[in-house]
Amino acid sequence: MLRTTTLRSAARTALPTPLGASIIRRSVGTTPSGSEAPASSTTPAQKLDWPTFLSLRQQCRHVGLAFAPITGLASMFASFVVLGSQDIDPSQTIYGFDPFIAYGAATVCIGGVGALLGPAIGEGLWWMTKGRPVKAQMQARQKEFYDKIKKHRVDASRQSFANPVPDYYGEKIANLKGYRQWLRDQKAFRNKSQRFL
Repeated sequence: MLRTTTLRSAARTALPTPLGASIIRRSVGTTPSGSEAPASSTTPAQKLDWPTFLSLRQQCRHVGLAFAPITGLASMFASFVVLGSQDIDPSQTIYGFDPFIAYGAATVCIGGVGALLGPAIGEGLWWMTKGRPVKAQMQARQKEFYDKIKKHRVDASRQSFANPVPDYYGEKIANLKGYRQWLRDQKAFRNKSQRFL
């Protein structure tokens, strides 16, 4: 029995093996001891590629901006309904102003506050429509993106009327072409600020 085993192993070593066979044998998933490797039950978390991340980021920003006029008009209408139901005495002033002027100014101010809250509400609703995996990947990419922005952006203390800071937070970057243009703008700002020191 022992002799038969040694003859078989000698025959295996004597025969030439093609390169493809050795690659296939290694990729089968055997451990160095010859036992089968356990199948991995968890797959590595995939990262969003940069073009997808930038387009989703731009989409989120557009949704937030679209909600600004909606919430502004809704809050103005609500304040108009509430203030319009109040009894107005034309003989009494409110902080020295005519009641119609005061209520009109209050309605406009409440509409402005609603418009300022609109982007936060719109972006919050946009995040709610995305699944948890996409949200985690977006947040990871967002951190990397802001680290790159912080690393490459210019010193804002060197700005002037003739040389304003170009998109300090990188909000207008919508794709890779826009990112490259942003880098060029930062470089041009640095050159211009050093030239006129």
